[in-house]
Amino acid sequence: MFFKGKKKQEIENDIEEERFLERFRNVDVPILILDERWHVMFSESKKTDAQRTLEKEIKELFKSQAKLSKEIELQEEKKKVFFNNILMHMKLAQISEEEALKQEENQEHIRNINKEIEKLELEFENMPKRIKELNQELLIESLRYCYRRMRENKRVLKEQEELVKEAEKLLEERVSKKQEKEKENEQMYVFMHRLFGRNVLEIFDDFD
Repeated sequence: MFFKGKKKQEIENDIEEERFLERFRNVDVPILILDERWHVMFSESKKTDAQRTLEKEIKELFKSQAKLSKEIELQEEKKKVFFNNILMHMKLAQISEEEALKQEENQEHIRNINKEIEKLELEFENMPKRIKELNQELLIESLRYCYRRMRENKRVLKEQEELVKEAEKLLEERVSKKQEKEKENEQMYVFMHRLFGRNVLEIFDDFD
């Protein structure tokens, strides 16, 4: 269960997190692993295990997509060779039994190649959809990281603000006390100077 073994506050946090993420589901965004800003935001040390797995899967799909495209091209080239063979023999007024058999073989090769091309194209056409699905998952995982970090940063910022306030209050008290002592010393210097003159002040200065 999603909430099994969790405290009430943790459950509330998880529910709030899912509400946040729900707003971004099924939103069209550029492929994240091709976006330099994503890589700047998520250096290798910052990526979660889920992000690394999804990134790897998307990269593999792009490799497979390129491989399929190349394979389709090769199959088309092979078909063209067999098709040209058929055209060449069709121009002859008469063909031998052996050549007629080759024509049938060429046609069979073309039929098989067409089936293979159809299979490859179907797989190729499904690639963008799968890449988009994985990219959406990567988006959600990236936003999940951002949400949790921002929530944690907000908590730390609040703590730091309290510490800054305490420090400012303490500094204000210290400055006030410092000024109080300085004023008290000044009053005593003035008092002694009036009673005993400059010589007493010089004695105190030597003592200090």
